[in-house]
This record gives sequence, structure tokens and C-alpha cells, in this order.
Amino acid sequence: RRGRRCRPQEPPRLGRGVAVPSLSSTMILKNLKKKGFVCRDGDHKYLCYETPDGRRTSIRTRVSHGGKKELSSGMVSAMAQQCHLSTTTQFCEFASCHIGQGGYESILRTSDYYSHLSG
Repeated sequence: RRGRRCRPQEPPRLGRGVAVPSLSSTMILKNLKKKGFVCRDGDHKYLCYETPDGRRTSIRTRVSHGGKKELSSGMVSAMAQQCHLSTTTQFCEFASCHIGQGGYESILRTSDYYSHLSG
């Protein structure tokens, strides 16, 4: 799992008052799996985050199996919250490989959420 690398896609262009661009659900699934998320199939695809040392966390998000290939801005916002990222811009950067697993770990370490896992 550690040997795979993401190739950054075109960075999302977000500005004040500009709608969040829709992201491809297949791209998000592929890239999150490369960054420590483990996929579980069911009615939806559930992604659970595991730390680099293999510890499971309570960070979970999901992507619907539905026919839509692109996720709505509402879904992107929900996934950002579920992944404990403070903004949808940050999630877009993470999902399009501009923030790697190390950067994500740093974000989690500085948040209140991750502090209870470290100690």
C-alpha cells in the first residue's frame, strides 16, 4: 500500500462565493485508498481510515453506488466533515492528491480528534 503514489490532478479552483467543483467518485475512491482508507462494500462503499502503523480509527466516510459519477458539492462537504477536514477546499486538495497521507496525519495530529489516538 505504501508503494503506490498519487499523481496530483488539476487543483480545484475555489474562491469566495464560488461553488465547490464536483469530483469524480471513482477518483475519490482510488485516491483515498492510496492514503490509508480501507474500503468495505455494501449498499454504499464505506471507507474507514487506518493509520500508517495499522491502527483503525473512527474516521469513516461513504460514497454511494448510485449512477452519478460526479459527487455534488453537498456530498463533498459532508465527506470533508466525516474525514475531519476543516474545509471542502482542504478535502478537494486531499482527494486530488495535493495533500498526501503525511499531510493528512499532520492535520489529524493538530486536531482535537486525533490527540486521543496518540496517547
